[in-house]
Amino acid sequence: MYKLAFVIVTYNRSTMVSSLLKKAANQWKQYDSAAYIMDGSEDLKTKEAVESLALSNVVYKSFPGTSILYRLIEGCAIADAKYICICGDSVTPVFKNYGQLFSALDKDYDLIDFTYRDPQKICQKEYKSIVEMYKELTWDMTHMGNVFFRKESYKLFSSEEYYKKYGNERKIYPFMLKGAVALDEIYPENVPFSLVFGNEATGLDDGWLDVGKSILIPHSKEIDSLNLSLAVGIGLYEFTKKVKSPDKKYQCRHNSCG
Repeated sequence: MYKLAFVIVTYNRSTMVSSLLKKAANQWKQYDSAAYIMDGSEDLKTKEAVESLALSNVVYKSFPGTSILYRLIEGCAIADAKYICICGDSVTPVFKNYGQLFSALDKDYDLIDFTYRDPQKICQKEYKSIVEMYKELTWDMTHMGNVFFRKESYKLFSSEEYYKKYGNERKIYPFMLKGAVALDEIYPENVPFSLVFGNEATGLDDGWLDVGKSILIPHSKEIDSLNLSLAVGIGLYEFTKKVKSPDKKYQCRHNSCG
């Protein structure tokens, strides 16, 4: 197991990937680190570029035509490392700061935001609450290559595992194309609940149909499905609205809705 894995998502950028690995891979190896190249390209150029370098600490995986989110999830799942950093193929490692970074990794934090600029003059700070950390560092954490998280904190559950862990504590609402109830017909109780979404490529497997109450987001027949970010946004909006105002009736005011 490596100390750190860089999960690098790329698409049709073989030159960028090759340049990055030539500059960084051998130094990453000195820091007990590896790179996982998660490629969505339709051709073989990136694969050939990576394999020509013959680097022992670089793993190449091809997922043609898949979404970035799908490749990120797959990369985090297969990365054999204590910590993971998600980044793009244009990331620029600043090796002079690696001593400080790996010192932080040795302290077993769950999440580390390591930025090379500090406009808020935060410097080094420990947070008791992840909410406080996000309030101060959201902008910096959106820059790919800044965030390092402990893999043990990253979990993928099967439907059986999730229900066993949470089924007696909260209501569970899986969002599925085969959902039993339309979203606008759901009125959740004001109790703890979980909204469960699958990945953008394949969604949740059919095992989730028997977990909790499955939900369908109705949409036009002209599209196959909503992308994941839209589905999550719609689901969160509807549930938040109904939980905060359970007695209100809601009516669409858009002219096209009649």
